[in-house]
Amino acid sequence: MENMTGPNQEPVSTEYWMAAMRPVFEGKKVILVGDVIAGLIPRARIIRELGAESTFMLATEGMGTGDAPEEGDSNWLALDAPHFGNIVEAIHAGQKLLANLPYHAKNALDCYDPERKAMIVGGFLHEQPSVAGRKSLAYRKPEWLALDDKTTIDSVWDKIGVKREPSEVVPVNKTTVLAATRRLDKGNGVVWSSDSKEGINGGSTGVRWVRSEADVDKALGYFQKHCDKLRVMPFLEGIPCSIHGMVFSDYVAAFRPVEMVVLRKPDSSEFFYAGTASFYDPNPADREDMRATAKNVGNALRDMVNYRGLFTIDGVMTVDGFRPTELNPRSGAGIMPLLKGLPDLPLELIAQAVISGCESNFKPKELEELIIKTADEQRGGGTWCAVPAHLPQTSNRPIKITESGWQWASDDEVNVGTVTIGPGVLGSFVRFAPISAVSYGKSFAPLACDFWRFIDTNMGSTIGKLEAAITVR
Repeated sequence: MENMTGPNQEPVSTEYWMAAMRPVFEGKKVILVGDVIAGLIPRARIIRELGAESTFMLATEGMGTGDAPEEGDSNWLALDAPHFGNIVEAIHAGQKLLANLPYHAKNALDCYDPERKAMIVGGFLHEQPSVAGRKSLAYRKPEWLALDDKTTIDSVWDKIGVKREPSEVVPVNKTTVLAATRRLDKGNGVVWSSDSKEGINGGSTGVRWVRSEADVDKALGYFQKHCDKLRVMPFLEGIPCSIHGMVFSDYVAAFRPVEMVVLRKPDSSEFFYAGTASFYDPNPADREDMRATAKNVGNALRDMVNYRGLFTIDGVMTVDGFRPTELNPRSGAGIMPLLKGLPDLPLELIAQAVISGCESNFKPKELEELIIKTADEQRGGGTWCAVPAHLPQTSNRPIKITESGWQWASDDEVNVGTVTIGPGVLGSFVRFAPISAVSYGKSFAPLACDFWRFIDTNMGSTIGKLEAAITVR
């Protein structure tokens, strides 16, 4: 078990934070909402370990890929998940569903909790103050959600003093957008990002890399349907990466950088978002610059909108250093590889407790040090994506790399990781989980490109050619 020590301090291990969280859940009924059942199971088990009387899992996106409920997970309901065009549509539909549950879901909750006193625990995108008459432990407040808009965040960077690339926010009008595109194009095209008119964006859904007249017409057709304003910014060459921070009442923790596996489609203006990984290392000075930026931003969020909890700054490690592209006032997928070596640390639940005003002493500095130390020693993440096809299912199947390319491996062969394919909100969900054989320091994206080419060839997906970002610093 990892532990941290400091001058005149007793070692602090994960058991400390488990004990600090126990009063939040002890003796309570807890209803977990959102996500898929497979995603809710681990959190429900932790909450019961923290002393909850019992849990109920209400999944808004179906069963999902992964663990199925066992005898101890007896209270659960998976609502039927319709087919969606992209992951953001699924997220928005899930939030609307929680705001107006169908009768059979309300009835199931009332049978479990007839007094309606159970605590609601949502995921990191949870926006509902209450669900079916039951109060949420934490939720994303409207003033926090407003900062998730890519067309407003640059003014916040300027207020805080964060270095950024030039940008313009313009209405979705071809003449106006083209004029801004010509002014800002440095030779590699520009990136258009949508506002949050329809709610938050993520997974590169509301982003297009515009390099040609054909890109303009196709991208405009999309944006005219989904937003009123666009941010136009020069395309930034370099490794997409992010930095997570966590705002407490009197401290801002900043963790280590994480690579965002954002791949490029040579014949399309769309990006292919395919996970996060912590194998990539920026140079030490850039790493500390990213951490310092996160601390400055966290302090500003607390001062501006009384923010608490996890947040992430996404950007690109350019030739000139890290340049932000968006702020997510919430946790992001990059938090998972940071906790690879701390499977028992309930960080997301700690963040929700902090948001709720819990008075426990969470020792934020020691927590920060523990996560950084462990994340540097044990890397994690991988590549995954929901794809619009029904692929053959497999679970934790080993895969290897040979001189002739990727191949399935037998259980006793040396392999680079495992592959899981199962049902997802778009059709199928595919995940490659690498093992420690992946080298530290370099970008993980080229390996991810090779993996998705293998999936196309061997499993019948039609993702097409992908390219990785170029390391320029």
